[in-house]
Amino acid sequence: MAIEVAMAAEVQNLFFCYVITREPTRDFERNFAKWATELRSIKSDEELDAFIVARFDRAKADLANRFDDSMGRLALRSLQLYRFQYVLAKFTQQVDLLAYGETEGTRWLGNYVSDGYEVEHIFPQTPNAEAAAEFGPVSDPEEVQRLGNLVLVEKSINTSLGNRPYSEKRPVHQQSKLLLTRALSELPKVGANTRIDRAVASIEPYSTWNEGAVHQRQRSLVTLARAV
Repeated sequence: MAIEVAMAAEVQNLFFCYVITREPTRDFERNFAKWATELRSIKSDEELDAFIVARFDRAKADLANRFDDSMGRLALRSLQLYRFQYVLAKFTQQVDLLAYGETEGTRWLGNYVSDGYEVEHIFPQTPNAEAAAEFGPVSDPEEVQRLGNLVLVEKSINTSLGNRPYSEKRPVHQQSKLLLTRALSELPKVGANTRIDRAVASIEPYSTWNEGAVHQRQRSLVTLARAV
């Protein structure tokens, strides 16, 4: 069972790299079919570790430069919506795993890509006058579609966010059970050096939301993506 669990995580993480770099999934399937023969002969943790380094770590290293570049430019229009939601789900799961460890709620990615969650535009696609004024100048209409402007939220919460300004969305985001979503506007106050504190240590909360914040958050998510 330990091998199955470890391999499930490695397959998910490598598939994530393929999605971001838009590598053909048939290549992923072909490689994994080749590796399956080797995998069946593995009998020990040491052999499994060596296999992961030789196959999965090497495959991710080969994609590393393209991965960082693709992440830096990632926008909603770059991928099909279901794949983009998968990307946000991976980020969200990673932070929850760091904070809470493996539980039935955090272990399975399917818990984060269910119908109960949606992709939310922090700066709305069709902002009201107050939201537009609060955000400030927009140099590129595509800014609203960038990864840095998107967050995964519960569907029940998303319906109440609408096209309001960020100052009004902040307290609503705090109602989410997803740590990455809550940390968007305020880091949880749980004391020093706890698991939760360490999980969000590299995440910058934003008291205001503008084009600069979108770019900064995108860079932060690139850093987080390297740990996925």
